[in-house]
Amino acid sequence: MIKNLFKHSILITLFVSLAFSCQKNKILFKEDFQNNHNRWDTLTTSYLSNKIVDRQFISTNEFDNVINFSLIEPQIKEKNLWIESSIKFNKFYKAGSLGGLIILADNLKDPKEYLFFGINDKKEVCISRESLNPSKAQTYYMHKNENLKLDDYNTFSIHISNSKLQFLLNSKSVIAIDRIEFSTTIMGYVTLGSQIAVKDLEIKKSL
Repeated sequence: MIKNLFKHSILITLFVSLAFSCQKNKILFKEDFQNNHNRWDTLTTSYLSNKIVDRQFISTNEFDNVINFSLIEPQIKEKNLWIESSIKFNKFYKAGSLGGLIILADNLKDPKEYLFFGINDKKEVCISRESLNPSKAQTYYMHKNENLKLDDYNTFSIHISNSKLQFLLNSKSVIAIDRIEFSTTIMGYVTLGSQIAVKDLEIKKSL
């Protein structure tokens, strides 16, 4: 009797644990760039373009005074999230250039405020809050990082929890900051004097 109760208890514990794990890792949004069904902003000019080619999103911007955004707004209600994207940095055309992932943008077409997570032409990992309001703009991190792979895809991850935003590069923690409240889930990619290739974007629910 006791053995049966013990086995029953273990099975219940395993079931609850698995259910919790599945709930925690529930995928809310996934992009693998097989097509453009998520309606990324694509364009082509002589020096600036966004394209989906061979299951990659390629963003190119040879200008150093024009920011190239391509953003979407996944319809997600949850506020605690895991955001991950695999990005390769192909080129930096000029000094002062950068490229990478942005989240929590305030506008889909012409954002004035957002969080940036990427690298610059000095191969420094950069994490910042960009804003036209000087009191909100802030650089949290701008350093060389040994976990950055210069000639391959890098996984940029952001964990949004109740109190913190944790930034990870290739599964290694970079920095954590106090949570910033947000009203949109607008996110995507930005290039300035650079070219990036993006392989995927995934958003999971985080408890």
